[in-house]
Amino acid sequence: MGQRLIKIKGSSLEQAHDLMRTKFGDTAVVLNTRNYAEGGVLGFFARNMVELTVAIDEPAPSAKPGVTTALQRRYAENVAAAAQPGELAGGQTPEELALFLRSTQARLRNQPTPPAPGEPPGLRVNAQAAAGDANNMVQFPQRKPEEADDTESLKREIREIREMMQVLYAENPGAGLPAEFGPHYRRLVERGVSRKTAAALLGRVVKECDLEVLRDTRVLAERLAFEMRRMVQVTGGIGLTGGKCRRVMLCGATGVGKTTSLAKLAGQFSGVRERARVALITTDTYRIGAPEQLRVYAQIMGVPLSVADDPAALRRALQKYEQHDLVLIDTAGGSQYNLEHLNELRAMQQAAAPHEVMLAVGAGSPMDDMRSVLSNFSCLNPTSLLFTKIDETRQYGALFSLTVESGLPVSYLSVGQGVPDDIAVASTGKIAHLLLQGSIPHGGPSTTPS
Repeated sequence: MGQRLIKIKGSSLEQAHDLMRTKFGDTAVVLNTRNYAEGGVLGFFARNMVELTVAIDEPAPSAKPGVTTALQRRYAENVAAAAQPGELAGGQTPEELALFLRSTQARLRNQPTPPAPGEPPGLRVNAQAAAGDANNMVQFPQRKPEEADDTESLKREIREIREMMQVLYAENPGAGLPAEFGPHYRRLVERGVSRKTAAALLGRVVKECDLEVLRDTRVLAERLAFEMRRMVQVTGGIGLTGGKCRRVMLCGATGVGKTTSLAKLAGQFSGVRERARVALITTDTYRIGAPEQLRVYAQIMGVPLSVADDPAALRRALQKYEQHDLVLIDTAGGSQYNLEHLNELRAMQQAAAPHEVMLAVGAGSPMDDMRSVLSNFSCLNPTSLLFTKIDETRQYGALFSLTVESGLPVSYLSVGQGVPDDIAVASTGKIAHLLLQGSIPHGGPSTTPS
């Protein structure tokens, strides 16, 4: 299956879009829009026109001699399609098509078109960006030789390109969402929700409900909250089993609040909620005073604490506490880009063999930083997300987007510095309330909406 680039003109965006759908159906994907003036004299009495550049599927032409790789065949198809007169956007070579897409990316970022010295004539959708904000979706890295003939990989890339292009034009009338939902889409993006997640959320709302009913703002808010709850997962908190020791490790970047959150959990389980036998272990021997900070909490709560500065010491500490109900393991914070530190954490994690690994993420962190933390700490195989510093922001869109994009459940929401009260078991209702209302539910962390 090949791709053709077609130009469609209309007196308005709606008319051009209708012409596109009438002629090519739902398979066409809008790549670019352009407003221009047509006719008139000396700039007067000209008509405002809209031009859409769209991509459509067509049967692949027979392979040309000398074309051996799937990537080369792909561009040969585009070049062959360029020979069709009239509608095609100008007979692009592979280099021109790559330049066109780079220009689109730069225009969306309001930046000059980035140069690409020595760049091969290939298009690749970055996997990490495809999971998030469409503003960062198009890149042109060197394709690995072993992937050149991978037909399934090419098909997947084409599907991803389609999805990303739909996201880019979700703000425009006729691009998948009714025009009247444009303000709702933009409002979600302004609250920090990634473009892809915002488009997916509204798409689910529109797909499963009558549009006339959704015009009622109260119904729309209820539908949004309902779909948000369906899109996120939660763990229900740490679950203890009688007679078995459960090991839980907390990890995350520097200053995110791991130690305070761990002390809150220890207080909840040792006295406030469970009255379980709890022990603490800290492997944070880098930060000055870090073990002493946790030692103060341990003395107040009456729970034992051990300091482990290497995997062997950690195994000995775990053996000492194997009769306890819950062992909480604190780790040293560090930059998500420090590979040496991450390797040390990985060695500690392997020695601990924890049942759960909670990745602590600051709720007010920018979306790109959240993605970097998740990507780089993935070597520790986190089982859930623990969002900290909920009270230090009112923009919870990134929190929601990271949860949806990662597929990881949320375990706890940490609010404030109070130990042990300022932590709550995460619920889908709380997360939806945070995004829609910009605050924690009424009643504080202990409130658990359905």
